[in-house]
Amino acid sequence: MVAKRMNEFFPEVTNPFVRYVVQAPLTPLDTGWSEPVPVLAFEFDRAELLGSVSAPEYTFQDLLNQVAAVRYLQDDSGRRYVSAFCRDPVSKSATHFCQHENGGD
Repeated sequence: MVAKRMNEFFPEVTNPFVRYVVQAPLTPLDTGWSEPVPVLAFEFDRAELLGSVSAPEYTFQDLLNQVAAVRYLQDDSGRRYVSAFCRDPVSKSATHFCQHENGGD
């Protein structure tokens, strides 16, 4: 995972937050879009994130449950991706994230 390597190779970086930017087509069903655009940004508390990512059982759902803030960069596109993810069975262990982002849906 990127966060593990970041801490390993750049231990002197002390930013309080880590931000991942998600690039994708503007809609989840848009297969004809040639270049992805930034649609979401996930922000994490750096200390909390780096303290937990080394656990062997850590999953991307655990990562989503640790999101400190979500920024939607393309009007409704990011929200559509989050909504589609939260309807998918793979999101079952990302319940905290989905409840927060979908208003309890």
